[in-house]
Amino acid sequence: MTKIRELPKSLADTRSAELLFNAIADFYDMSQATVLDMFARDGAITIRSYQDKVRNVHAWELDGKHERILSNINNVSEVVVGCSYTHLQRSKGTLQGHYDMVVLDTPLGLHRDEEGNTRCEHFDALRGVIDSGILKDKSLIVMYCNRNPYNRDEIGSHGYDEYEDYNFDEWMALRATFYKVSGPLTEEQMISAYRSVALQYGYQLSGVIATPCHSDIQGSPPYAFRLCLELTKD
Repeated sequence: MTKIRELPKSLADTRSAELLFNAIADFYDMSQATVLDMFARDGAITIRSYQDKVRNVHAWELDGKHERILSNINNVSEVVVGCSYTHLQRSKGTLQGHYDMVVLDTPLGLHRDEEGNTRCEHFDALRGVIDSGILKDKSLIVMYCNRNPYNRDEIGSHGYDEYEDYNFDEWMALRATFYKVSGPLTEEQMISAYRSVALQYGYQLSGVIATPCHSDIQGSPPYAFRLCLELTKD
């Protein structure tokens, strides 16, 4: 059984999401968009930041306790409870070219799917979404991106990294494999890796919007940002 990990929502998280989705609405007409929020939780951070800017939202969430809350959010037309990785696999061939935007607010660090496979940040979800065929030929993917994760074993967890699967060394090794660079990353290095992933599946990275996510850990510099990738099918 997949373990549910959910952290308290912070002002920094909520504000950064609002900034990004407002910027997306400034650049793109989202009024007729169909959106998939793949790790929706209760919708407070992501869905409520864009619900009134789109036509409808499909919310996928592991924890059934959020089903009623999600169903009552304006423009949420479908709620699927269960492992999002499993549902993505099942959606191949049935949701072809369905989504204008997919939001990937995955758990940070390492987590597991319902089959026990280790997943890291948004890396597997990003590949899976692009490969699945659920995106329209021109579409958006939204992610939370961590430039420089801190090691809880050195500086403490601050209440954010208390989970059984925490393994900093394995996490950093998987990041280095994905980004082809180890250690702290620049936004440009991270976007270059996303561009490479898109190209592998026949998409061009045709646009980028990024907004800062300031740390809510006192004295810690910003180490993350929210990112919107515009992908265009070759």
